Amino acid sequence: MIKKLFMALLFVIMLAACENDEQLPFKTANSLPAVSTVMVSHGKIVNLQTRASNTMGQVALRFKDSESLRSYRQFLENKTEGEKIKSVEALGVNTLHEIALQADDELERIGNTAISEKQFRNLYEKYKAKYNSLLVSNPLDEYDLSLYVPDGDNIDSYIANTDGVYVVGNRVVKVDLGNDVSETIVNASKAFKSLNSKTFTNFSVFRPNKFTRVFLQASMSDIKVRVQMHCDKKMWYGWKNDPSHSYYLSPKLNSIIYLAQDSYGHETPINTLSMFVFDNKTTVKGSLDIILGKINGQRITGTLYAWTDLTAEHDSNGKMIMVAENGVMHPKCLVEKAQIVNVDLAPVKL
Repeated sequence: MIKKLFMALLFVIMLAACENDEQLPFKTANSLPAVSTVMVSHGKIVNLQTRASNTMGQVALRFKDSESLRSYRQFLENKTEGEKIKSVEALGVNTLHEIALQADDELERIGNTAISEKQFRNLYEKYKAKYNSLLVSNPLDEYDLSLYVPDGDNIDSYIANTDGVYVVGNRVVKVDLGNDVSETIVNASKAFKSLNSKTFTNFSVFRPNKFTRVFLQASMSDIKVRVQMHCDKKMWYGWKNDPSHSYYLSPKLNSIIYLAQDSYGHETPINTLSMFVFDNKTTVKGSLDIILGKINGQRITGTLYAWTDLTAEHDSNGKMIMVAENGVMHPKCLVEKAQIVNVDLAPVKL
C-alpha cells in the first residue's frame, strides 16, 4: 500500500514538473510556430507562470528562426503602411508606428483646440516633449510639425515593439533605429523646397490646393520597386501629416513584374491593372508605402500617374465619379490632373 502511494506521489510530482517545463519560454526551434509572441523585459524573455501584466515587460514578436523572420519581412513589404501596422497590431504587439499614429491624432486635436498661434506653439512644445524618447521631429524643415518613427523606412521598425525588440528562437534582438527621420522624409523635405516643376525623375511634389501638398516617390530596394506617397495639410504656421486621403496609381512602366500576395502571404505575379486603388478606409493608414513589383530586365523605365481623392473627378453633389475598366470599378481620374513621376530605376543591392 505504501509503495503504491509513493508511486502515485512520484507520478504527480513528475506531471507537475512537465507542466512547469511547458511554461518555460526557452523552447527548441522545432517546438516554436513560425511567428508567435513572447513577453520580454530588460532584454530577457519572461517566464510567465501567471497572467500577463504590463509590469512583466512588453509583448514582442517571436520568430521560429532566421528564415521565419525573412519570410515575415517579405510578407510585410508588399503591404501598405496601414496593413503593416494592422498585421503586427493584430498579434498584440505595440510598435512605434502605432505610437506615431496616436501622436498624429493628438496633434490634430491640439491644432483644432488652440485659439491662437501663441497657444498652439505652447501646446506643441509640450507635445514634442511627451514623445521625445520615442519619436523624432524633422530637422530639415522647421515648418514640418509631424513627429516620425526613427528610420521609419526600415522594415524592422514595423516588427520591433516600442522597446525596439523582437525575438528569434530564444535570442532577443535589439533594433537600433537611430535618431534620424527616414530617407523618404529627407527626400520629401528637399522636394517641397523646390516646387518649380511638377514633373521630376523618380519623385514628384504637387499642391492640389494651397492647403495641401503631396509627395510621390518611386525607388528600388534590391530588385523591387517601392512606391511611397503621402499628403500634408496646413496647420497654423506649418504642415502636418494628413491621413484622411485615398491614393490612386496608374503605372505605365517597362521591364516590371507587378506583384501581389496570395492567401498564404507569398508573392505572386499579377496582370497590369489600369489603376491601383488604395482607400484610406481600408488599406491606407497615414500614407502609402508599398512594393509595386520587381524588375524584369536591366532597368525599369516609364511613368507613374497618381491622384488623390482631391484630384479624382466628382459630380455636382461632390460624390466621386466611378468608371468601369476591364470589368473593374475605379475612380474617374483625368491625366491632365495627374501627379506625374518619370521613372528610371536600376537594381540596388542591399
